[in-house]
Amino acid sequence: MKTIKLLTTFLSLILSLSFAEAQTYKVNIAKSKLDWRSTKITGEHNGLVQISEGNVIISNGKITGGEFIINMKEISVLDTDDKDKQKDIVDDISGKTFFNVAAFPTAKFVIKGYADGFLFGDLTIKGNTVLIKFKTQFKIVGNLFVAKTTLFTIDRRKWKLKLSNWIKESAVDNNLEFSVYIEANLK
Repeated sequence: MKTIKLLTTFLSLILSLSFAEAQTYKVNIAKSKLDWRSTKITGEHNGLVQISEGNVIISNGKITGGEFIINMKEISVLDTDDKDKQKDIVDDISGKTFFNVAAFPTAKFVIKGYADGFLFGDLTIKGNTVLIKFKTQFKIVGNLFVAKTTLFTIDRRKWKLKLSNWIKESAVDNNLEFSVYIEANLK
């Protein structure tokens, strides 16, 4: 009986220490950004998508969890100053067959872990969830967490992202490129 009590006390102590070491950093959306780029036969487009909220969980100096909510209603185009062209591009990718922003106003990335310089997790776009991984560097300075990814690609077909016009659809590459910069503060 003493052995069981001792074992229970020991396990409780270990579990409480493990949970006590986890720290949550809240994303500073004003200083964080998600860049996107899409190429096509006749050129490319690029811009930003707004991160609306998020957090990163650090345990023993390692990324162990967290999530980011991406506001799909806040997509911008940076490769042209022509407001009409920007609107046309955003309308195309916000439409029902691509991001379907009316039905799915947010996308989400849930961190599953970090290993060998790669962050991996579930990316949900338009209700479709796919596990992805990408090279990420991070550092913690005091109460500040900073992370930066290398340029990475996703195959848009895995999330069923298609343009409604078959001519545009056939001209656009299947890979979408992203890079992410995150600043987060200890809660």
